[in-house]
Amino acid sequence: MRYLFFDLECASVSKTFAKICAFGYVLTDEQFNIIRREDKLINPQGGFHLIDRKGRDGLVLPYDYDAFKELPLFPAFYAEIRKLLEDADTLVCGHSTANDAKYLNLETQRYKLPSFSFRFIDTQKLYMVRVEDFTHQCGLERATQEMHIEFTPHRAVDDAYATMCLAKALCEAEGCSLTELLCRYDVSYGLLDNYDVVPMTTGQERAFLYQKTLETMERELKRRNGQESVRDRMIDIHCKYCGKAAEKNQSDFMAASAPFIRCAYRDIGDEAVTRLQWKLSAGSKEYKKMKRLPTEFIEGMQAQLGEEMPAFLASYTRPACRGIRVNTLKISLADFKKIAPFAMESVPWEENGFYVTEEKVGRFPQWFAGLYYSQEPSAMSAVPLLDVQPGDRVLDLCAAPGGKTTQIAQRMQGEGVLVANEPV
Repeated sequence: MRYLFFDLECASVSKTFAKICAFGYVLTDEQFNIIRREDKLINPQGGFHLIDRKGRDGLVLPYDYDAFKELPLFPAFYAEIRKLLEDADTLVCGHSTANDAKYLNLETQRYKLPSFSFRFIDTQKLYMVRVEDFTHQCGLERATQEMHIEFTPHRAVDDAYATMCLAKALCEAEGCSLTELLCRYDVSYGLLDNYDVVPMTTGQERAFLYQKTLETMERELKRRNGQESVRDRMIDIHCKYCGKAAEKNQSDFMAASAPFIRCAYRDIGDEAVTRLQWKLSAGSKEYKKMKRLPTEFIEGMQAQLGEEMPAFLASYTRPACRGIRVNTLKISLADFKKIAPFAMESVPWEENGFYVTEEKVGRFPQWFAGLYYSQEPSAMSAVPLLDVQPGDRVLDLCAAPGGKTTQIAQRMQGEGVLVANEPV
């Protein structure tokens, strides 16, 4: 796994365009050793007009503005930037990364180029967890100062380097790797795909928003003397977190959410619906996932889970955990670690199991050679509890697709009888 820390600078920005003039990046290995760093200067095809949020003159970039007129336009750099951002073995990281992702979106739309597609993390969000402050966004300059990191803004490559130093400092402060830090902070990766940007979130931030929404709803309910309907509250929350423009889509939003709302209101009560409303903003990952849940499925799960239903639905907001199990019948753990094609972290309940961040584990020669098996970490928990030993006779009555069956066979070490059965 490699890390790509990047930053953009724009000649001018508005809601409808972002004229990128610099793409700076620092490429590192997992120990933050720099492989390559570069500042790509781009002709923004327009003048430099940088203002702050109040419309006053903003920052001055440390570049010769006149020199940009002789440089190629953004399309000339598109393929190279896309290769960097979409490399399967690279994790993209920035500071306030969602903003840069939006600028990339605007620039690709401006030149009628295909959308970028990559997932990313955000050191701004990680730093907010570190300082336990979710009420204010923290800029890169302030964050580096508070972490005692030398920083000279605003060349894009310098900002990218400072982002890398901040990520490294956060890992050192927590005494862990970046991969472990993301697990510890319960990170849900950000995503840019099909011109749509989903920001990264942390478990702590989601809990903060959850509590903030409860408090907002409680105040609103008191103001309305408890007369507000579930439908009204859903629309209010939807508009609050999606903006006024979302009012035009209220009917579509409510129609898509109706099966979930009806079932939740009837079966888990008004309070639980209130707790879940903030997750249902149209366009969010949570909304899209909830939208796909059949009413019959929600009703069945509610019957089984009872009061634990809200926690179950909330699990849809958490990042997926991927894992592999090393086939020690073919290779020892020590030897596999030497040739593993991706970063791994041990699964506590299975000595041969590992968490991985690699999404396509089946594309490597080690997989084709049968040296490891793709298996969810949770699925690895059953066999250790069974405590199968060499020489045992085991009947697996629900064997497909074969993950636990091969896990049992691995523990039997070629001794005993294993019958795998799957009813069809």
